[in-house]
Amino acid sequence: MSVNRSERRLRVVSRDVAEISEDVQGIEKDIDEIQEDVDEIQKDVDEIQKDVDEIQEDVEEIEKDIDEIQEDVEDIEKDQDNNDEQHDKTLAEIKDVLADLMKKLDQK
Repeated sequence: MSVNRSERRLRVVSRDVAEISEDVQGIEKDIDEIQEDVDEIQKDVDEIQKDVDEIQEDVEEIEKDIDEIQEDVEDIEKDQDNNDEQHDKTLAEIKDVLADLMKKLDQK
């Protein structure tokens, strides 16, 4: 009887080992899938960072344009003796720069 009991225990242990082996294979598959997801997320993060960098460059360019407009406005205010034609020309230049800024903002 002792042999039968040992055989039964061996079968139970063998079955348990087989189940554990299947579980380990499932876990390894899950880990591979998670790693693929992490890799895709990293690609997305890299693309987003690239977009952020481009937007930052655009913002810096717009800030420079705004500074130029501010200088133009200050020049107009300082030089009140300009004739109307010069005022109109300067205002037209400012309007052009503002139109360019609006186009840039609309593109984003």
